[in-house]
Amino acid sequence: MGTRILRCIQCMLLACTLSLVLMAQSASGQTVLQVIPPGGLILGGEQANCMYAPTVIISAGPYAGYAWYDPARGNIILNHDQFGNLPRFLMFFVYAHECGHRVYGLSEDTADCFAAKLGRIQGWFPPMEFPMIVQMFANAPGDWTHRPGPQRIQHIATCHMDPAPP
Repeated sequence: MGTRILRCIQCMLLACTLSLVLMAQSASGQTVLQVIPPGGLILGGEQANCMYAPTVIISAGPYAGYAWYDPARGNIILNHDQFGNLPRFLMFFVYAHECGHRVYGLSEDTADCFAAKLGRIQGWFPPMEFPMIVQMFANAPGDWTHRPGPQRIQHIATCHMDPAPP
């Protein structure tokens, strides 16, 4: 009986969270396409999970970036207009990067390192995929939170080779 009550409470909390997500995202001018409960995201035929974070799929146009983490609500936001066009490996890398923010906070370097190490350990980031990282970031100018492309690539490579856990 206690398990059923706990499950009911969890479902009600998830429903409230998802309702708040929908209201907040709609108010910001983005179109919410789907809210996926924790553990329900499938990327390239495989489950992707980031602790208890719901994933919100939005349509925000081609210039809004691939994804971001919403620390106020604990959601990982994926921009379908950008993210949906990535190869499978890069989908996992971007998702793991945003998960790194959920786990470790706002540092872009730490999120990149988390994604590189997690990918190595889980097997979706073998060394042969590294040229995709180079292609994705090579011409990135960098900004107040991200290193310029060549420095970011070197940092990801260093993390990928580091045997320590994420």
